[in-house]
Amino acid sequence: MNDAKINFLQPFIWCLVGNIKENIRDNEKGSKHFSSGTRVYCFPEKWGDGYKKIKVLGKHRKCNKNITIIIPANHITNWRLKKVYKPWVIKRMVAQEGWSNRDIDKSKIKQMLSWIS
Repeated sequence: MNDAKINFLQPFIWCLVGNIKENIRDNEKGSKHFSSGTRVYCFPEKWGDGYKKIKVLGKHRKCNKNITIIIPANHITNWRLKKVYKPWVIKRMVAQEGWSNRDIDKSKIKQMLSWIS
């Protein structure tokens, strides 16, 4: 059995989580794709830009579907480490090489929180 399937069977993952800021665009709260306050589940750093643009999971503001999109990090506030139990988040994170339930991911997120906030 490969690691992705083993991790998917776990009941939780460690994840870097944040909320969409209120004042990003003129005359509208939130961003083009997310309402203000929407919880987003952030993927690990992917392309070495110092986490300026982030791949995230969240509920779209209009169609209310779960989407994966890349957004600027400055659109996110209230950064935190969270133990996530939602199956749709676990499935997408594992399938797209995101966070897992390993302690190394937990410590990596804690380290990121020291410079991202």
